[in-house]
Amino acid sequence: MELFLVLIPVTVALVALSLWAFVWSARHEQFEDLDRQAYSILFDEDEDESQNETSIARKPDATPRREDAA
Repeated sequence: MELFLVLIPVTVALVALSLWAFVWSARHEQFEDLDRQAYSILFDEDEDESQNETSIARKPDATPRREDAA
């Protein structure tokens, strides 16, 4: 019986958290356009990757090199 004193509030908290997450995702339009993501697997991304590699190669090194004083 004492276990119910722990389980009931934990269950209520989990249900409330789940309900809040659902409402948040619905308000922020996370459930809109679900079909686009299903079709995105069909498109070839090789062109995008090759463009990203060349743009990365063109960028100068943003991190300065630290030379050891020793």
